Amino acid sequence: MPTDSNASQNKKPSQGKRLWNKAFKAIKSGETTFEEPLHLFSGEEHADPVIHKSGGRYVDCGGQRLLIFNFVGRQFCSEDLSSVDNTGNARLWLSEECLAYYIVKQATSQAFYTKFVNKRILELGSGKTGLAGLCAASYTGTSVHITDGNAKAVENVQRIIAENGLKNVQSYLLDWSKPPNTVSKFDVIIASDCVYFERYHCIIDCIDQMLTDMGTVYMAAPYRKGSLEKFLLKIDRKNWEYVLIENPVWNATIQAMQTEARENGVMSDFDDDLHLPKLVILRRVIRQCTLQIEECLKPTNRMPKRESTRVKQRTQRVLIRPQKAIVDKRISPLLC
Repeated sequence: MPTDSNASQNKKPSQGKRLWNKAFKAIKSGETTFEEPLHLFSGEEHADPVIHKSGGRYVDCGGQRLLIFNFVGRQFCSEDLSSVDNTGNARLWLSEECLAYYIVKQATSQAFYTKFVNKRILELGSGKTGLAGLCAASYTGTSVHITDGNAKAVENVQRIIAENGLKNVQSYLLDWSKPPNTVSKFDVIIASDCVYFERYHCIIDCIDQMLTDMGTVYMAAPYRKGSLEKFLLKIDRKNWEYVLIENPVWNATIQAMQTEARENGVMSDFDDDLHLPKLVILRRVIRQCTLQIEECLKPTNRMPKRESTRVKQRTQRVLIRPQKAIVDKRISPLLC
């Protein structure tokens, strides 16, 4: 009869554990990949043998054709392996791909389009491709900053920007615990798969520092063993309102791909909890309401004194009442 210690040794690692082990092994060996998890974007492989070998391929997104590639001719040294979170260097993760897909698909929505056109956009935790940020750069008049805490990832994104000749995009290191005070604030912040580790939940403080009063945040992340819920519970509802969209635009496409794969006899270890991203849309509450309501309810000189006092009291009541968080497939009017 096996002992408890033998049983624990023979126990297979969880699917999530196997995924992280595979990612670390890929980073350590330098055999990382660009290949999208589910091919949500069309495109062809690059003809140059060097770039082709590094996973280089064209991606058709947002009316533009971008060349995305892996680390060209470079291996990871020990310093790279011990640096800030390396998971974004292992591959293009599904959340990044889905967020990029969402940004491209939503361009047909006038309400969404106006949130991006002529705006300053920041991507946090871009990984080695910054695909979502690159897709955001397709909107007219944007200034896009693609950032990550890992120098290796930023280095690769900078190469991609240069190769594609993108003048409205820049990439640099950004530590969420020490956001820069010298950078102007952003109208839109995007982030994908950034809340799995609790030590990185400080991203909300970084967002608070770098988002304009009327700005919007779009985050893609799977539930992954309750990690997303833990992050949402840390959001101060007195200052923030969020919508958790459980059935984003990419779900139908992914489900269709999975159905086709099963019909063709292709086995998959896809797990909705571990892999399927949800969409979180986040905006400020009190500051936003202050700007809107004070303008609408400002007492005028022509108002009787009693009416003026009543309006001031009403304004105060509205400003201090936080909006409840919404966990629904519907989108709040404040966030659309």
